[in-house]
Amino acid sequence: MPRLSAMLRVKNEARWIADVLRSALVICGRVYVLDDHSTDGTLEICQQFKDRVVVYSSAFHDLDEARDKAWMLDAIRMAGETDWILAIDGDELLMDHAELRATMESGRADCYALRVLYLWDRPDQI
Repeated sequence: MPRLSAMLRVKNEARWIADVLRSALVICGRVYVLDDHSTDGTLEICQQFKDRVVVYSSAFHDLDEARDKAWMLDAIRMAGETDWILAIDGDELLMDHAELRATMESGRADCYALRVLYLWDRPDQI
């Protein structure tokens, strides 16, 4: 069975981050989080997940998502614990774990796109 990890680059996502991490951990063995200087408790919430969530504090002081995600990919590859990497945001919940797992295990492609439903003001408002 392929090993799946998730990666998130986040800033000030305390409102949603615990639910996002829980939804990712249903299917991912590990979640890697790059916190971009959050001031709302996001980092502390991520750290509560201890052994399955690896948290990095960003060393960068400007906004460059491409650079940050490339940095994360390198860090995850160096850890050598995954075959697949799921890139999600701090406000994206994974809903259909069985379909995602089946698609990944099928081996029909090297990359997949997912439908994203964004949470706005309330968890029931997508």
